[in-house]
Amino acid sequence: MYKHLVIWKLVDRTLAPALANEAETILRGMRSSMPGLLKIELASVLGGDETAGDLVLYSEFSDKEAYLDYDHSAAHQLLKKLIGSHRRQRMGADYVVADDSAEQQPVGDNKTWTGNT
Repeated sequence: MYKHLVIWKLVDRTLAPALANEAETILRGMRSSMPGLLKIELASVLGGDETAGDLVLYSEFSDKEAYLDYDHSAAHQLLKKLIGSHRRQRMGADYVVADDSAEQQPVGDNKTWTGNT
């Protein structure tokens, strides 16, 4: 199973709940139309100090190919545009978990910091 996690810090963190609600419309369409997408959640982070993220995305895919289909989809581009225009910082991680165990295997060079891109 291929997992994808993203945490964003926003320029104005008070916008997080509204952005999460708006993103839900996009996610609803993804869930019903994207083969290989097993689970996707986007939520505003509850509380936290200045070091905490403001939005978090968690997703699970059947395999890397399903993730790449998602990554290049029009719906994902809309999501990136929606959040990207309010983003101050982004961190992400992709990893593989064997279906029959909780053993994690790094993907690629296992770099998790993606900076301000």
